[in-house]
Amino acid sequence: MKKVASLLLALMMLVVSCVALADSTVEAQEPEVVDNVEDLTTQIAAALESGSKASDIFGEDAKALMALYLPAGTDLDTMELGAPAAISMPEDYDPENPSADPYITDLGDVTEGKNSVAVIVSGDAENGYTCVPVKLEDINGKLVATMSPYVQSLIAAGGASCVIANTDVPAEEEDPNATTEPAPSRHDGVVVAAPEEKLAINASMDQTPTSQEALDSITQAVVYGDAETVIDAFGEETKAAVQAMLPEGVQAEDLEMSELSPLAVEGEVTDETKDPIVVAFEMPTAYEEDATLVALVGVKDAEGNFTWTPQTCKVLDGHPIVYLQKDVASTIGADGVLAILNN
Repeated sequence: MKKVASLLLALMMLVVSCVALADSTVEAQEPEVVDNVEDLTTQIAAALESGSKASDIFGEDAKALMALYLPAGTDLDTMELGAPAAISMPEDYDPENPSADPYITDLGDVTEGKNSVAVIVSGDAENGYTCVPVKLEDINGKLVATMSPYVQSLIAAGGASCVIANTDVPAEEEDPNATTEPAPSRHDGVVVAAPEEKLAINASMDQTPTSQEALDSITQAVVYGDAETVIDAFGEETKAAVQAMLPEGVQAEDLEMSELSPLAVEGEVTDETKDPIVVAFEMPTAYEEDATLVALVGVKDAEGNFTWTPQTCKVLDGHPIVYLQKDVASTIGADGVLAILNN
């Protein structure tokens, strides 16, 4: 019984410390930083032994970003974790004058029959972990990672580990209506995130008539109408709801609209669907880790009016992570709108 209790305690420490990563910051540390490999290895082993899924260990935000980086249709339940390995930046990396360019590095050999994603983990069990997935590409049989300046800063702070997560390659289903033209990928204009609830949340880069109408309406209200700020264009009720979600010191009037795109939900939202549905999106805007974001989901009614519902939105490595409530997701269908507001 004591063993089970200790394992559950270890799991709780690991998962809780990786949640709400958008609120975490990287603080300057002394050069002599203790390697966290042994500590992290122990925590992961305890979590797995207590029954946690490998894909859940790093927190909801990280899981959503892993789903975005892996091919559509990937079953995250097949995820297996490699042993944590210490990782550091090259000697010529200057934390006082960090590069704004991505850092590209080789993280090992490709595992045949597997898709992989890396997770950079900094911190420790006592002070909390920061867990950030990194996309991997197969280049000549090597797993090549492209690390953002934010990830570089985490590694440079010292004591960081890299964990390679492998998943089974999704089985390809034959489509009798398929053409020879390649289907658009999430990085070619269509962003797809497929959480474990077997839903696909799509935010296209190309405007639909509905999303264009929403954009025109907002622009008209701000430029030619009575809306003094962007949030005023969404109505007083929405403005009040957004203000209630904002941290102290941030005003709804200070928010700008950085993204507006069509939004569609494919699949059925059921009683078993997790609430909220945590979804990562890849969009043109790269957000700062300390930015305040709010997602607005727009749905058009039979009279042609839009209802805008604010949803919690965080940032992980520049990507917006939207906490989509089940009752909101069930109303979106194939013709919704997603707006991202930030300070």
